[in-house]
Amino acid sequence: MFRHMRISSLLLFLLLPYTLLAQHDIAPNGYYPPAYTGDTFTGIVVSTDPAIDTVTLQYTTKLHPESLSVNLNGGCSVPSRTGQPMHANSIPPGTVMTAFYMTQTQKHDGKKERTYVAIGISFVEWHGKKLSEENRQKLYYCGTHDGYQNFRVWNR
Repeated sequence: MFRHMRISSLLLFLLLPYTLLAQHDIAPNGYYPPAYTGDTFTGIVVSTDPAIDTVTLQYTTKLHPESLSVNLNGGCSVPSRTGQPMHANSIPPGTVMTAFYMTQTQKHDGKKERTYVAIGISFVEWHGKKLSEENRQKLYYCGTHDGYQNFRVWNR
């Protein structure tokens, strides 16, 4: 009996970090800008800041919430009636989405500041409704990367 408890405890200990970091993931194979390292974050949109085109995503574990504020870098290629890129203020709170992001470090007043810039987004839920697997697989590129515009929809 003690042997089974030790094995179970060991498995729980080994798997716990993966369950705590479930909101972070690696992007699937696909076409991405050359400097992209594959970082993604999935969460619920809790706020937006139209002044700096930023979306804040939150994922809550049993222990604590984790947030990531990501800049949409001039808008994303989500189809719209006007043909214009989607900005942060167009994403309603409560939307579940994945941000494909790059980390940038800049110095401000002698201190290093880390910012997160979206290279793309995908949606899991929109207005409380889960999207089909096909629609969840769509990646909408954001902003300008390495001098070229990525305002196209890419299927992963």
